[in-house]
Amino acid sequence: MQSYTNASSTRLERQRHQLEQLWYAPHRSFPGSKQLKQFGTWLLTVLTATDDLTIRETSTGWSVQESGQAQIHHFDSEEAVRVWLEQRHLEG
Repeated sequence: MQSYTNASSTRLERQRHQLEQLWYAPHRSFPGSKQLKQFGTWLLTVLTATDDLTIRETSTGWSVQESGQAQIHHFDSEEAVRVWLEQRHLEG
């Protein structure tokens, strides 16, 4: 019975050591890793995209940009932004 326990203990110790090496090993680069990272970043962006708006006060008024859109809407006043937001909400 003692030899079985020692063999089992040795095997577990070897597996623990292998797992520690994998855990603490520096991340190695492999072929295609850059493309995989870029794809992962793109996928995360697509899956978490929202209808967020970026609203900024500028020297000439206000600007609003919808998330993921290149178009920027320009307004002369904060009130004009509010009206646009209400219309956008009612249409959406």
